[in-house]
Amino acid sequence: MGIIGAILTAPLAPARLALWVGGVIQQQVEHEWYDPSVIRRHITEVDEAEADGRIEPQEADEIRAELIGRLVRPADMR
Repeated sequence: MGIIGAILTAPLAPARLALWVGGVIQQQVEHEWYDPSVIRRHITEVDEAEADGRIEPQEADEIRAELIGRLVRPADMR
């Protein structure tokens, strides 16, 4: 099909580009969301906030549990 196929599918190029960009953004967000160093930094921030009295111990425990859950996510999500 070659050039004819390229001509016929050219109007779809913006949609394909948008899907590709969306996929790249999703990969980057997931990488940062599950990055162990980022999670450790957040846990340290929670510890400091709890020590300073900015958040309650129960709230700190809930936040830590959510952060630790991101560290041990199922292998099929990696």
